[in-house]
Amino acid sequence: MTTNHIKEIYSIFKNSSGISTDTRTIKNNSIYFALKGPSFNGNDFAREALEKGAKLSVVDDESLDGISDRMILVKDSLEALQKLSEKWNIVIFTAKGRPDRPLVNGMTGIELVEEWLEKHDVLQYIDYVTWEKPRAEYYIDDKGLHFNNNWDEILEEVL
Repeated sequence: MTTNHIKEIYSIFKNSSGISTDTRTIKNNSIYFALKGPSFNGNDFAREALEKGAKLSVVDDESLDGISDRMILVKDSLEALQKLSEKWNIVIFTAKGRPDRPLVNGMTGIELVEEWLEKHDVLQYIDYVTWEKPRAEYYIDDKGLHFNNNWDEILEEVL
């Protein structure tokens, strides 16, 4: 992944509604990061994220290169998210953590999300997980992020 990719993602992030890794809860104007695990591949849902309103999909599958000007191909999507966390505090906002949701295997939704993040070596980049929308300049949650084709303006603001 080049420095230009990170700068481009930063610039889009500043004008987005947040970060998502789950297309089931994508928000308009969000950034979708296509993460992979042992039983899933987020790259398979990158197009769906865009169709559902994500501003950008960050992917690491070369077969998706050039499919959309709203996709950024990086070497590793998780690494891109990690680099973003070096500049920003990342809070996961998820409805799965609501206190009125039933326990699953004796665990709350927040505990389940934290367990998943830990299992996939992502928790170290997350400040905390909450079910309440935190006060923030930008929102990083289980929704996707969007941009308004204003690359130059965003880069200028971030740099």
